[in-house]
Amino acid sequence: MKNTLILLILLNFSLISFSQQGFPGGNITPGSIQGSVLDSISGKPLEFASIELFQKGGGNPMEHFGKDFFTPAVIQRLQTDTIFADSIKQVMTKLQENSKPKLITGTVTNSKGKFYFTDIPLGSFIIKVSSLGFNPKFIENIEITYNKTSVYLDPLELVINQIALGEVTIVEQAPLYETKVDKVIYNAEKDAASESGNGADVLRKVPMVTVDHDGNVQLRGNSNIKVLINGKPSALFNNNLKEALRMIPANEIKKVEVITSPTAKYDAEGTAGIINIITKKKDVEGLYASVNLNLDSNNPSSNFSYNQKKGRLSAYANLGLSGNLPKSTTNEVYREDFLGNEKRIFQQLGDASYNYKGYYGTAGLEYEFNERNSINSALTLNRFNTVFDNDSKITFSDPSISLFQEYSRISDGNFRHGNLDWNTDFMRKFKKEGQELSIAFQLMHQITDQHYDYLQSGNDTILWYDEQSDNDGENNEYTFQLDYTHPFNDNIKMEVGGKSIVRQLNSVYGLKQFDYDTEQYNENSLFSDVFDYTQTVSAGYLSLNSTWFKKFEMVSGLRYENTGISGDYNSERPSFNNKYENWVPNFILSRKLKNMSTVKFTFSNRIQRPSMFYLNPYTDNQDKLNLKTGNPFLKPENTYSYELGYSTFVKTLMINISGFYKNTEGMISGITSVDSTGIGITEYQNIGNSESLGMNLFLNYRIGEKYSMNAGFNIYQEEFNYGTITNSGLSYNGNIGFFANYKNGFKISFYSFFNSARLSLQGSSTGFIFTMLGVSKSIWKDKGSIGISIRNPLYGKFTFDNTTNGENFYQYTKFVVPFRSFGLTFTYSIGKMDFISQAKRKGRGVDNDDLKAGESGQGGVGGGGIGN
Repeated sequence: MKNTLILLILLNFSLISFSQQGFPGGNITPGSIQGSVLDSISGKPLEFASIELFQKGGGNPMEHFGKDFFTPAVIQRLQTDTIFADSIKQVMTKLQENSKPKLITGTVTNSKGKFYFTDIPLGSFIIKVSSLGFNPKFIENIEITYNKTSVYLDPLELVINQIALGEVTIVEQAPLYETKVDKVIYNAEKDAASESGNGADVLRKVPMVTVDHDGNVQLRGNSNIKVLINGKPSALFNNNLKEALRMIPANEIKKVEVITSPTAKYDAEGTAGIINIITKKKDVEGLYASVNLNLDSNNPSSNFSYNQKKGRLSAYANLGLSGNLPKSTTNEVYREDFLGNEKRIFQQLGDASYNYKGYYGTAGLEYEFNERNSINSALTLNRFNTVFDNDSKITFSDPSISLFQEYSRISDGNFRHGNLDWNTDFMRKFKKEGQELSIAFQLMHQITDQHYDYLQSGNDTILWYDEQSDNDGENNEYTFQLDYTHPFNDNIKMEVGGKSIVRQLNSVYGLKQFDYDTEQYNENSLFSDVFDYTQTVSAGYLSLNSTWFKKFEMVSGLRYENTGISGDYNSERPSFNNKYENWVPNFILSRKLKNMSTVKFTFSNRIQRPSMFYLNPYTDNQDKLNLKTGNPFLKPENTYSYELGYSTFVKTLMINISGFYKNTEGMISGITSVDSTGIGITEYQNIGNSESLGMNLFLNYRIGEKYSMNAGFNIYQEEFNYGTITNSGLSYNGNIGFFANYKNGFKISFYSFFNSARLSLQGSSTGFIFTMLGVSKSIWKDKGSIGISIRNPLYGKFTFDNTTNGENFYQYTKFVVPFRSFGLTFTYSIGKMDFISQAKRKGRGVDNDDLKAGESGQGGVGGGGIGN
């Protein structure tokens, strides 16, 4: 009996292997499998659906037997003796259940939704069917035997928004929100309300991210973030983030990744984390083009995209136009300061309007030399122009000298920004799965042009002036990057690399004052100069990712960065030089629990170099009693973060909760003071420390195939310290959303976000509520769609307050801005594509995520000429 069992097991191994090749000396005809794939909603065939064929079991009988083991007598008995063959089959089935399926071939469906496999060996198989926008589906226990060599499958229907359970794994269509070991993902393309609006509207729905009325972005209450597009830096975001976000149509954003604990592979800067915006650039076979029109009452835009791949050459292009109808706002500033026992009062009431227009375009080529070597080159251009004007009525009283001034000021101007990014990278893949080498180069050229005209008159001739102010900047940046990934085995992977960055910035700023006697504009040398700034960064990193017992995953790494800076003026102002180095560690430990639950601990150390927004010594003096200026002697911030998180699934409910502590030394912030003449001056300084202790809670709940809901809540205690100045308090924000996806092509989205008052070193700003409702419908056999949306239906306008307190003053500002908008969207696409894996693009190119963007405007006008 024992010998018989051993014989059966050995024969099973031989059958498993020979089922892949055919029996030696036999004449068994190779098998075939055929079927069709349908859309479960319309019942129509699905073209270009991906079909993958996996074989259960494995093994090579030659390792156990000689090539003469299978004699004609043994083979004949297997074909004729049913009892003997069934016994072999039972053993084979048992071993197959414990073996790992192996992908042996694949294909796509034709125009009628049909597929056909031939030359299939004997054995047991699994078929995986997938198509863009549908849930993958597994068909198991497909048998090709000696007496059944052809299999005809029933029509396979793919459905949307359901969980498909397979024997080997659980496969789920990407939900609206996902959590990974090092990031949280918002899948914007699955949100009907994202068919209209712009990038700022999309970011308002991302967990842990807040976007205020003016488009300023924060992550967990911190504005020190880096925004990437498709995993790469872009000059589009360097100088004016809020304007750049307005230029990106919401319906061109595929998903947004929030990385709160970047690994050593990322640049050391961005103390709050990284936001990576992934656009809908497709990796395809064939030709595909689409047009998107967004007729929004506030921010109309249009976008055209083109993708083509033939053989080894791929080409893609995208062009977007955006702008806004002129917007009118009102503003108020009230300040009282004390000189001895006397109280001076400054008050300003203003009406302003602004509008902008711009374009964004990118084009690229990729050539695959072979399956392991490829080169990619892309060029990005963008330009936008903002025109603004302000009409203000001002009063200033100083009882100590019996002074009362009443005057009006008209100011208008424009801010033009343009940049060019050129990226080229070479990717080399090795025979070992996951082993790859990437070499990348990036050139960024950026220009800015900022111009103001001021005309003031009042009850005293000393108040009369006519001025022109210019602040032009140019930034050239050169980056070389090398990255190598080496998997030692399935459980241990190493990443190592280096980077060199050279930034050369030039700012020319000046102030011209009109001389009423000569009727000419003369330059004021006190507010005019040429500033040259150079920054070099040399970096290297090592990161290890390891998995233990299929439950523990650890990512640990160390990054070294050496920074050199120098600045020089055309005037007699002193030049400066400085060097510093940083060792930046990071650590992530994740533990998988039962029921798809995970607990995670992270530690990271991040720095934040000041960008040109903070460094530029240009003084914004359009308001003579309220000046703003940069500080070229700023040092980088240094932040330590600790986080403990837990995520789980309870049926269709996803729960993600985490607690965090963050400590920042040398935080960069604006400091406002009022001098003895009543002039308020805001200058950026490395203030003392800031601490933040808080928690995040995020829920996503699916209700059947049609409906889903999500909710998030963040709360944190903040404290700022600088000398004798201290400010602390509790801040919070949250969101709730409801989403419906019907079989007839209708989609409905409702979203609402609220934010409490935001703290700063010297005060706080008011909170606000943002609400959005969107409806869309697929048309023309899913080739197009139409949609409508409304933002903030309850608030035509909204008032935002801000308070600032100093040693001898109190200041209050108020802005009233339009808040309601309506949108109508239309999309249409042509062409047929075979969508293929984008994994080969992952991790490619240059990632410069290392500069603190502008505060308030996050790189906007007023603080400096150019940003980076």
